[in-house]
Amino acid sequence: MSEIKSRDRLIAGDVYLPETPTLSGSREDARRKRDTLDKLPVLTTAAKLYDQLKEMAVLYHFRPGERINEVELAARLRVSRTPLREALNRLATEGFLTTTANKGFFARELDANELFDLYELRAYLEQTAVRLACNRASDEEIAELRAFLLQQDENSRMLAGEMLKLDEEFHIRLVQLSQNEELAKTVKAVAERIRFARWIDTQSRRLSHGQHLQIVTLLAERKDEECAAFVLAHIQKHFDQ
Repeated sequence: MSEIKSRDRLIAGDVYLPETPTLSGSREDARRKRDTLDKLPVLTTAAKLYDQLKEMAVLYHFRPGERINEVELAARLRVSRTPLREALNRLATEGFLTTTANKGFFARELDANELFDLYELRAYLEQTAVRLACNRASDEEIAELRAFLLQQDENSRMLAGEMLKLDEEFHIRLVQLSQNEELAKTVKAVAERIRFARWIDTQSRRLSHGQHLQIVTLLAERKDEECAAFVLAHIQKHFDQ
């Protein structure tokens, strides 16, 4: 692969307990029921909490390098500390936050080298994906991807966030044509980690749209190496900007 040249009501989690059953029978029965109830987990919309915190981290709602105050954040989102800490730990493991022993969680710093590495990884993965897609995707699947792009073109008045969402969706759909689920998951994870940088670059959407159509054309013509080279140039362009 040619190298990329540049390098410099969340709604609160809705925390609730299951309904308490009516206690009847002997005191021993009642005690056993209470013990069972105490062992039941608190039910939370943990997935929603994780998704909201990830979005906050990805879009730098926390200032770069800022220490995250768990008490204030829990109060703000109206969730308990336990599911909050679980979500923060997961985000730190996935690279969306950092953590330091005895100091807590911190928002990621803006690191040019890390950003370069992620763009380079994305370029390598997407080139691999389109090579596979040229051999594995059906004509119908490629036609569906083209239809998705043409539908976007009908709506030229979109906010920056909507543009970015559709751009990401195109690339995810493109990679999914490789028929490799793990490859698609990895590309999606990388895209999330560079979303803030790509958010800034929404003014070139019209050019990107045309390049997306060219990628689909090369894909339909089964020109795997030419398509891979074009994908690299497409990603290179955005990184250089």
